[in-house]
Amino acid sequence: YEDEEHGFWLTTLEAGVYYTSGVAFLSYLPNAALQMQPVTSITGDGESKIFAGCSNGLVAEIDDTNRLVYHNNSQLNTDSTSTVTGLFYNREEGKLWVVARDGNGWIRGTHIGQLDKTHSVRVHVRKRNGDLLGGTYGGIYKLNAPDRGTGIASQRIQAMEEDVNGNVWVGCPDGLYKLEDWKLN
Repeated sequence: YEDEEHGFWLTTLEAGVYYTSGVAFLSYLPNAALQMQPVTSITGDGESKIFAGCSNGLVAEIDDTNRLVYHNNSQLNTDSTSTVTGLFYNREEGKLWVVARDGNGWIRGTHIGQLDKTHSVRVHVRKRNGDLLGGTYGGIYKLNAPDRGTGIASQRIQAMEEDVNGNVWVGCPDGLYKLEDWKLN
């Protein structure tokens, strides 16, 4: 993740979160609790906060005073430990969207909301229009809208990407498709 001062926040599988503003790397958090967890996703709020999602479902929030706040997996998903596969911050809503393998949710300050747990999200894409799409083993679903059940039941979704024209490309076991009007063409 590149912050507004053009510094880069990086994650590692075994050594935590790092920050660099140039060539040298600084281990930003000497906190053993975060360093012991594989970090699987990272994003920022565009201002002073960085968020790191971990393989055990933990979401860590780091602010500009180096204060560290943990949001644990049981707050987001009470059934099981769930790898955080994506974090997206929506500045207009002030919400951090958390995409996880066994459930999806959001964090706004100390409030945590849980979305449906019926779709085990494997891949995700945040479109330029703000839609957060989740790809599952059974189709594609809109995760951050009142009609989040909207989607297509289809085959296993393995990859998704939005191009510069706003087209969403979808990788499936049998090839590459373009998502158009909730159909794979």
